[in-house]
Amino acid sequence: MARKPMGSGYLESLCRLLSTALELDWVCVILFPPHCRGWGTAAGIWQGGKPTPLFSYLLGNSVASELISSQVTHFAAEVEKDFPEDELLRITGATCCMGTALTGAGGEAVGALLVCHGGAVPDAAWVECILRVAQPRAALEAEWEVMGSSHGLLLEELDHALILVQQQKDYHFAVLHLELDRYQMVRESLGQSAGEQLVSMATLRLQRNLRPRDRLFRVSGGEFVVLGDGIGDGSQLLDIAGQMQESFREPLALIPAVVTLVTIGIAVSQTGYGTAGAMLRDAAVALQRARNNQRGSCQIFDERIHARLREQLSTEAALRGALDRGEFALYYQPIYSLHTHRMQGLEALVRWNHPTRGLLLPEEFLEEAEGGGLIIPLGRWTLLQAAQQMMIWRARQIVGADMYVSVNLSGKQFCDPDLVPELRALLRETGLEAKCLRLEMTETVIMGSTEPVARTLRDLETAGIAVMLDDFGTGYSSLSRLSDFPIKALKIDGRFVSRMCEVERATRIVKAIVDLGRDLGMQVVAEGVESAKQLEMLQSLGCECAQGNYMSEPRHARDTLKLFRSAGA
Repeated sequence: MARKPMGSGYLESLCRLLSTALELDWVCVILFPPHCRGWGTAAGIWQGGKPTPLFSYLLGNSVASELISSQVTHFAAEVEKDFPEDELLRITGATCCMGTALTGAGGEAVGALLVCHGGAVPDAAWVECILRVAQPRAALEAEWEVMGSSHGLLLEELDHALILVQQQKDYHFAVLHLELDRYQMVRESLGQSAGEQLVSMATLRLQRNLRPRDRLFRVSGGEFVVLGDGIGDGSQLLDIAGQMQESFREPLALIPAVVTLVTIGIAVSQTGYGTAGAMLRDAAVALQRARNNQRGSCQIFDERIHARLREQLSTEAALRGALDRGEFALYYQPIYSLHTHRMQGLEALVRWNHPTRGLLLPEEFLEEAEGGGLIIPLGRWTLLQAAQQMMIWRARQIVGADMYVSVNLSGKQFCDPDLVPELRALLRETGLEAKCLRLEMTETVIMGSTEPVARTLRDLETAGIAVMLDDFGTGYSSLSRLSDFPIKALKIDGRFVSRMCEVERATRIVKAIVDLGRDLGMQVVAEGVESAKQLEMLQSLGCECAQGNYMSEPRHARDTLKLFRSAGA
């Protein structure tokens, strides 16, 4: 007897209601879980006013199979003669049957809603009408059931594999957690149906790359889990993952065609897992790590990730209350004109005076600040401190009226609908002119969306606040869109600047960005200048501005007076 699927209450209620309302002998829902390979499972069945034990159902030559290619079908009397192998008809003794296919959002069959009777069906048109009304909600519930039973089977398979690991010393396996990076975008832009169509196409491609003993499960949205049976070493794992990723280089046949990357996190049985849940957790953690590093990459969970997780948890705990305790500080790095050799502006850089680890750079805590929900309040504090400091320097006549300060914004802060109103209020409260405040954002943030981003940029332009595109050259900017955005400056990523003297390609990239900025009427700032030779090369390429430790390391506000005097600010 089949195990009762999780959460089948609605389907049972529906069967009970239809059985009573239509005065029919039998009403049931048959699910088509993708992993069952020709078998269905009765999720809800009602006979003569009472529930009946559930059973497995061989699709084969059955009424349910016939419904896969039909919407509503009416079978004449003696239907059992046309489907002699139909288990449902054998159990019910039905001679007449009607039903409707239950299809998922992507158009795939997830089940069938069937009504059976020992005699002629009363008023077939009325029954058909009722089935059509019930079909959408029943299909949605059936899809959820299929997903739930798939997850349950995954846990059972993993538990069995872990037992084999204990019984057979030379047996190993792996869990690969995969994510389609375009699923959410396709759903939001083309609709849920297109998202499910993407999943269906992706499933076919993944199945082609599975070995005979591997199993594929969809666990949510655009995420899958592959149970890699008998995989023994990391190189074999990476080969299998690489083949899966390679299979997605060709666009999927959607309108418009979509190229999707597959990001993969892997957990291996050699780590020594006691439960299926722990192994799935670590595969998901590895997926998150791969996603953070680079979409379309692959990460195997190991002890280094364990150590990093422990460090992250410790950092997140220490971050709570750090703002209230006054542990953050701003350091300022000057931005110089390469034409006049005078200071034009300063970039405000946040630092954390950790109670035990000392002064931490942003890359050592910003990820944890974002994960712990601190990134927006920290960003607001940074903006306020930078604006207030500029007004202090202005009041003391240390800097001129044209000096600006730039502040980095996170993606979450930039997408905050309160950003522009808060910035307007900040300028009013501090008295800082809008031209003296600039915002730095990575091109990934700005180019990652369309209308919401464009609207925020337009609002910032209206408010008189300039935007600088940070780390330019490392993202995926569309040049046609770049020209449409009100961007004041491009900041060349320091990794290109640092390699100019050794790698000809890096020099060509820097020159291309300088030329692009000039053509678009944007200022170009080179970051990360570490030597006189790099500075000379930037000047020869026509770069307008530069910043870096060669001219000045970031300094606390109290240590900048001498710097301003020497720079002629």
